[in-house]
Amino acid sequence: MTAPMAHPKLRREQTLFAGLAAIYALTLGLLFVTGNFGFVWKTLVIPALFVVAWLAGRFRAFVRDWSVFLGAIILFDSCRGIIFGAIRQLDLPVYMGYAITAERTLFRALPSLTLQRLLFADGQIGTLERALVAVHASHFVAFLGFALLVWLIRTRSFPRLVLSFILVMGLGMAGYLLVPTIPPWMASEQFQVIPDLVHMSSQVYNVSLPTVSRAFDLNPIAAMPSLHAAFPALLTLLSFRLFGKWGVVMLAYCLCVVFAVVYMGEHYVVDVLAGVALALIGYGAAFHWRPLQPWLDRLGRIAAGPAGHGALLRPVLLTAELLALSVLLGMEANRSFGRFIPNERFIARELEGKTPLSAYYRAVLARKAKDFQTAQPLLAQVLPTIRDSATRVRARIELAESAFFNWDFATAAIAFDGSGRLTQAQAEMLARANAELARPNR
Repeated sequence: MTAPMAHPKLRREQTLFAGLAAIYALTLGLLFVTGNFGFVWKTLVIPALFVVAWLAGRFRAFVRDWSVFLGAIILFDSCRGIIFGAIRQLDLPVYMGYAITAERTLFRALPSLTLQRLLFADGQIGTLERALVAVHASHFVAFLGFALLVWLIRTRSFPRLVLSFILVMGLGMAGYLLVPTIPPWMASEQFQVIPDLVHMSSQVYNVSLPTVSRAFDLNPIAAMPSLHAAFPALLTLLSFRLFGKWGVVMLAYCLCVVFAVVYMGEHYVVDVLAGVALALIGYGAAFHWRPLQPWLDRLGRIAAGPAGHGALLRPVLLTAELLALSVLLGMEANRSFGRFIPNERFIARELEGKTPLSAYYRAVLARKAKDFQTAQPLLAQVLPTIRDSATRVRARIELAESAFFNWDFATAAIAFDGSGRLTQAQAEMLARANAELARPNR
């Protein structure tokens, strides 16, 4: 007995989706084989979604069903930055030690460190690392593509998908604000609380796409929970629910993402477990929380029907409001963008007795308070122990400036000379220090 033929309209939409996926995969492949980094911005994928909807003859329905969803996604990106700004401005507590302790309790080691020692012994970025960085960068695009597939061929389930992802994003934002957590690479690179851990994604991005790191680092202390794990975990649950055995493909992708974020030191395993828990919450609310089911069923029927002129006004207006709020939050986030500088509470709780860099960050706070007499000896003490080259250069500059304002021109001149490129103000300090040292009466 032959299988029934798919409806011609459904077959066309499946073909359109397959074409979009093929173009995306081909673009990544061409970038990769030509020596460029395999990365495509999600902001380039969103217009492609509109094109597919237009080719499918469902453009108006797409605007009705997707506009608020896409506005919420853009707002989510802006909120990541504004949360980091709020943490800095309000001097909220930031955490690190609990995650490291949990890793060592569960695994008797740090999985990120163990994997890098096994697979990255030579310290050279290779095909595996570049491929995993591409996988790491794909999670947002993957969920947009999957959402398009559901909207095209499982339309009645699309409102449930939207609700589940909005819940996951919202709970993720709450986690970023309530439990801001230092990721493994920063615990190693910036604070030296754990042994050397290579931040692979920053190396690949800085070589291939120097400006992309800032776009991804809107909130560098957002390790808990891992939305990189939450999104593909939710996609896996949805895949098994909506597409049966094809969910195995999404499960394999999910496992690749989890391996990537742990191997590259982007997340702890406990962050991943928290992300999976969010996925279960989002999925459970969308498909099993009874009070929501009648409302979601009604939205599913609306999504499966045609979109008239009046059906577009409300979602378009709401989307415009979300975009306006996103722009305002994004502007504010850009004003507060910068490195995470720990306060005294963080130093005492997370660094004291665990790393020699506790002295460095106390010196940073002393310099901020213009207490150069305290800062200079602390910087001189800690400078030889700093592993990260960028932090070491920064510390040398800070030592030079502190020595200059302490009238210790000999130390200032030596420190400035070994600091590489100087700003105009620093060059003027060096010139004055040298002039003072050259005076005959010294």
